[in-house]
Amino acid sequence: MTDPAVSNFISCWPMYRDGDAIYVQNSLIILGELNEPFDPQEPWRYVEPHREVDEDGNRISEWVTSAAEVRQFRESTWGRRGHTSASIRPRPARAARPAEPLEGPRAPQSPC
Repeated sequence: MTDPAVSNFISCWPMYRDGDAIYVQNSLIILGELNEPFDPQEPWRYVEPHREVDEDGNRISEWVTSAAEVRQFRESTWGRRGHTSASIRPRPARAARPAEPLEGPRAPQSPC
């Protein structure tokens, strides 16, 4: 995550959960468009809800993995010991439906 004190945007990779599937998208948080100062302790508050298509009708690039693979990665001390690469693959076609929160009051809740 870039330092919000010296940046005008933050680049992050929010994760959205839908059952056991975790969808990962690249995202920008434009600090000048926020209604309050950015709080790095709660970055998920500033990430948009999951969408598959942007405001211009373009498909948003995303990757899919599983909750178990994310958990395995987290438990392996962020991949430093005993971690085999998580299976990240292009998102399969599926019917649009709201994503379930990963945890906490609002999805996504992921490090930026």
